[in-house]
Amino acid sequence: MKKNKLDIYFDYAAATPTHPDVKSVMDPYWSDDFANAQSVHSYGKTAETAVSKARSTVATTLSVQPSEIAFTSGATESNSLALLGSIRAARNSTENPNIIISEVAHASVRNIGESHGREVEVIRAPVDGDGRLQPDEIHKLITDDTVLVSCEHANSEIGTIQPVSQIAEVVAAYREKGDGRYPLLHVDASQTTVYQSVKPESMNADLLTLNGQKMYGPKGVGVLWVRSGAPMSSLLISPTNRVVGDYQKIRPGTPPTPLVVGFAQALTWAQDNYQKRSGEVTALRDQLIAMLEEEFPDIQINGSREYRIANNVSVTFSNVDHDYLATKLDARGIAVATTSACQSGKQSGSAVLEHIQQDEAIRISLGISTTKDELEGFMEVLVGIM
Repeated sequence: MKKNKLDIYFDYAAATPTHPDVKSVMDPYWSDDFANAQSVHSYGKTAETAVSKARSTVATTLSVQPSEIAFTSGATESNSLALLGSIRAARNSTENPNIIISEVAHASVRNIGESHGREVEVIRAPVDGDGRLQPDEIHKLITDDTVLVSCEHANSEIGTIQPVSQIAEVVAAYREKGDGRYPLLHVDASQTTVYQSVKPESMNADLLTLNGQKMYGPKGVGVLWVRSGAPMSSLLISPTNRVVGDYQKIRPGTPPTPLVVGFAQALTWAQDNYQKRSGEVTALRDQLIAMLEEEFPDIQINGSREYRIANNVSVTFSNVDHDYLATKLDARGIAVATTSACQSGKQSGSAVLEHIQQDEAIRISLGISTTKDELEGFMEVLVGIM
């Protein structure tokens, strides 16, 4: 067995390796064209040109306008900016704004109420046994004070794909009855970029979160797309003369040129041939599920069977300490997760599993380089441990 090196990595939902093409386009901006993209000299202009080109590439890939792209440090910041930026902008038109989120939303969304309860009322929409939102429930919860509805494209822990299009119809219908501005629809597509189309217009979204490290891009960079005209306030303070372009009005600061360039390349790669990639990984996912169910008849597959992202297998075994199981697998060179990465180490377990009435689970998330041999090797080790 290899020492200090994993033989089989099954945690691609937490982080993916950086694609070679992404690394190569980033290389010049670490030490050659390293200048601040906001500087007025020629070195700065070179970096600014690279950032502007990356914004245009992202916009073209998403079929949106470059001025609608805000680069962030990742999905957590993008989600925070989407929710809190919308809430603060809404203060001009409503005294008691509320937002609707999913019970199984990512922690960066779910914890908004705990950290900013004085600013907004947070209403949690229930999910069914598969962790799937119901559009009718969203309709019941929307009020005249609702400024935002936020949902995941797919859940990071159990892989359930949410009915974004139907939720968008509910939101749009309510908005038409009001002043035409609220509520906004925010979609967190961090988990789906490699396997699904994430064009916001096709979702009828107003805000979209993307994350570089989930799509074979660099860590530490994400995007919040904001539809033109959507009310939005910045969370950061910056002098007006330091703002370069519309996108930095809501997210000021020096753009991290290498990360931005890498993000654009990763997004282009991820959205090219996503259908083919999804089909290939789905076949491996279904093969693994079949192997698990054959070997362990009492196993519970968490999340929707029908509406499931291509690379996710969330399972619960009977009478097993799943944290201990993950530790034993890691000792044999196999990486899996027991909860989403943002909750790692919490003894209380996963809020997502709570709402689908499971205490524990193992998340096995596959990648584009996963092979049948790896599935068989995993099963051999798992059977031995069990």
